[in-house]
Amino acid sequence: MAFDCTIAAACEIGGCRRSTELRDVMDGLLYTAASGCARSTLLKDFPPVTTVQGYFYTRRDSGL
Repeated sequence: MAFDCTIAAACEIGGCRRSTELRDVMDGLLYTAASGCARSTLLKDFPPVTTVQGYFYTRRDSGL
């Protein structure tokens, strides 16, 4: 199977498609804030802890 340069270029320029819905990430963040639980105890209904944490840190560091 050959490497497809058009896919690699599209990912670099416009970004690749997300594998996690932002709605699920926001639900995870809001659940954590509302329940007061640690992020490490997120239920299985939410994305992985590292995904939610990564989005949180990115938004926090950008000032949002």
